[in-house]
Amino acid sequence: MKALTPGLELGARFVLVRRIGRGGSAEVWLATDRARGERVALKFLDHGVAGDAARLARLEGEVAQARRLPPESTVATYGLEQQDGHTFLVMEFLEGGDLGQMRGRSFESWARAADDVAAAEKTLEILDETPALATIAEYGTRLRAGMSQVLSQRGIKHSFSGHPSMSGLFFAEKPPRDYRDWVTSDYTFYEALAPRLHDLGVLCEPDSREPWFICEAHDDRCLGETLERFETAVNAVVASARPAAKAPFTKYTT
Repeated sequence: MKALTPGLELGARFVLVRRIGRGGSAEVWLATDRARGERVALKFLDHGVAGDAARLARLEGEVAQARRLPPESTVATYGLEQQDGHTFLVMEFLEGGDLGQMRGRSFESWARAADDVAAAEKTLEILDETPALATIAEYGTRLRAGMSQVLSQRGIKHSFSGHPSMSGLFFAEKPPRDYRDWVTSDYTFYEALAPRLHDLGVLCEPDSREPWFICEAHDDRCLGETLERFETAVNAVVASARPAAKAPFTKYTT
């Protein structure tokens, strides 16, 4: 296995340019991806990870989950590669500086940079060593299913958009693709629903154009409570529409 050096070719596809980072279990290189015709970041895993079949299988699953995330919400992960004895993640390369470029800056700048680096390193560690992405996606899928059941039982048209870990909920048959689609949805139902959810302790976004974020701290007990309170809030909104003939929710009465 050849040492990582500038100019090294991997699998006739990647050409290393320079090392841009190094951590406890990996180092990251800027490279040219001939297949994509662009520069990418290659995160090379240490031999302890690369030689562990179970960890690699779990990492491949997490990469698959990461690739389903909306592109504007995360750095893109293109895949896991094994070339010429090296195992590495292929990721989007984003322009930026490094700590060496911060010489002469204030202590506060160094402190902020150190915090950012520590947070990024911890995030990568979590993604490498836990099934966090899969856990969040599974929770989000179950949450969607439960909410859909509540709404379908009441004849309320609805749809979801985005990845299960950060779903958008819309009161229309199909999720909107632009502002015109959104403005023709029954967003007023959402605007009446959100404050009731807040009162019940479900802290969803007040604007239906914003997603519902899921974190790994959410568990089965939390899911059950959320769905119970969601049903309570939906019932309250539907009931409040019944007396007023001009209310926008009358089409959802049961």
